[in-house]
Amino acid sequence: MRHHQGVEPQIEYDWRQDLQRIFPDLPPEDASERWKVVQETLHIGQVVHGRVIAKAPFGAWIDIGVGFPALLLITYIADLTPKQYQNDDWCPLHTNITCTIRALHEMKIALAAETSTPKSDEEKQP
Repeated sequence: MRHHQGVEPQIEYDWRQDLQRIFPDLPPEDASERWKVVQETLHIGQVVHGRVIAKAPFGAWIDIGVGFPALLLITYIADLTPKQYQNDDWCPLHTNITCTIRALHEMKIALAAETSTPKSDEEKQP
């Protein structure tokens, strides 16, 4: 890989690999059975806690512990500014985040969040 002196080469991050590693494809019948359990367990408006496992240009994938990844689209992060997005200063990988279930449809979970950055324990205390 060639690069100019003093300029680091850009390393391409493939969020699909992280997602596939954590949530490998299931046989259709297994996925269908698991999805039924998810639909019985989760509901729209429910607050869930999870961990950021992958990021893509359009949002962050969150593991909320139900066997399917949940997608937090950037348009549903209430306090995300264009500057934070451009600087990749939102939903750091491997951090915990609290979200609200926005939709459950065709084995997909959509989320919304009030904030793009997790708060430390000190900040959470009154």
